[in-house]
Amino acid sequence: LEVAIAVERSMDWQLGIVLILVSIAAWTDLSVGKIYNWNTYSGMLIGLGMSFLPESRITPGDAFSGWWICGGIMLVCYVLLKIGGGDVKLTAMLGACLGLEDGLNVLLWTCTLAAIAAAASVIWQVGAWELLKGTFYRLKQLIQAQGWVPWTTGQRQILNQRFRFGPSALAAVLLIYWMK
Repeated sequence: LEVAIAVERSMDWQLGIVLILVSIAAWTDLSVGKIYNWNTYSGMLIGLGMSFLPESRITPGDAFSGWWICGGIMLVCYVLLKIGGGDVKLTAMLGACLGLEDGLNVLLWTCTLAAIAAAASVIWQVGAWELLKGTFYRLKQLIQAQGWVPWTTGQRQILNQRFRFGPSALAAVLLIYWMK
């Protein structure tokens, strides 16, 4: 019983550290559009270091595999999809701090929440009716074989803006630990 209480308390302070790190990343991502290296690199070291503590809920192997696999998945996205490098390091940090299983859960929830936020932002800025009208107009043009009509410059700028990954990561960490 005492061991179980000690492990539960260690999970509380370990989760607290993760929440502080990801909250800083969310704040800086929203305020200045960057996730800083000092936050992510120190978070990776902290996560890997915490795994060596006897009361840690993850093993060093789990921390390392979470860091490597979560970061690797996002590195592929960085190369193929041109996401930000801070997003890659943030995800690697979360993998190191949370382990492979929770790191992948956070990654999936972060991407889901970021996609919802991006869609909501575009709908809010352009308007649902304008998006529907434009979509149906372009479909009509395609069906009539007159070619695809390009979006206006303003519409392209909205679609090309960088969406923030940090706040979604914070929400994902809170979500997976709330569901446990």
